[in-house]
Amino acid sequence: MKAARFDYMRPRSVAEAVAALEHNDDAVLLGGGQSLMPLLVGRRLRPSWVVDLNGLESSLGRVAIEQSDGGSGVIRIGALVRHSQLEHHEVVKEVLPVLSDAASCVGYPAVRNRGTVGGSVAFCHPAAELPAALAAVGATVMVRGSRGQREMPVASIARAPFSNTLAQDEVVVEVSVPLDMSGEKAGVPAGEHRTGSAWFEFSRGRSEFPLAGIAAVIWLDGNGRCVGARAVAGGVGPAPVDLTECLGDLVGNSWLGDRLAEALAKHVERRIDPPSDLSGSARDRSEVAGLLLRRALRAAWDRARAGASS
Repeated sequence: MKAARFDYMRPRSVAEAVAALEHNDDAVLLGGGQSLMPLLVGRRLRPSWVVDLNGLESSLGRVAIEQSDGGSGVIRIGALVRHSQLEHHEVVKEVLPVLSDAASCVGYPAVRNRGTVGGSVAFCHPAAELPAALAAVGATVMVRGSRGQREMPVASIARAPFSNTLAQDEVVVEVSVPLDMSGEKAGVPAGEHRTGSAWFEFSRGRSEFPLAGIAAVIWLDGNGRCVGARAVAGGVGPAPVDLTECLGDLVGNSWLGDRLAEALAKHVERRIDPPSDLSGSARDRSEVAGLLLRRALRAAWDRARAGASS
């Protein structure tokens, strides 16, 4: 089967892309095309226009590190940054290893070389790696539309599976993550601390979406005591599921022992209500999520102790 007939546009600016979306209610954006092209070829989408953003790669295809005078800063990830760029970026691997971990698990090399961060966030596949990992590190998304520019948490993008909260004429232009990973949203008290993060997932095949995936972030104080933790799961609900409330028993501990890890995993298994489908049953997903949580928390804890992400 071939895609239905459509008109094609390659804008020279984000403003042109926004205008095209504003004047064509069924226009769609093309970034990496890894999610869009199968829908077009299968005629599950029949847009009148395809607006190709790849002409904007010079402005939206970069990872920028911005440092402020106070010592903190932000990593700005353009919407057209490819998964492979995120996977291999040295600063991301050092400061936010959960993002490079997650990016390395996306599909196979050809998909990672074309798929984009903005596309993954906006497409809202419930099992996609990057939305869950970005939510875990408190990332925000900058979108631009005919009414101007606005910023929102990554966690608020998904309305339902494959459905986002963006207006028809809005374009994702950037994702930003605080470099200091202060952990304020996770209730981490002010002061010096070390941060570790990790992503673990399980899938039936290397190129398939995971049955479940877990992003974990750990904050340790100067004495190696946990002062905060956050976890977000993908694949176990219609959108990434925040599991942070399940991790309260970690705070105050100087070691993540087997008994504590098992208790946290059981808490998570009771907390989530995953779907059953051809890939796996709800019970499978719950048990896998518990196992992945233990692995992700241990890896994040080890990285925090080693100062791999701070």
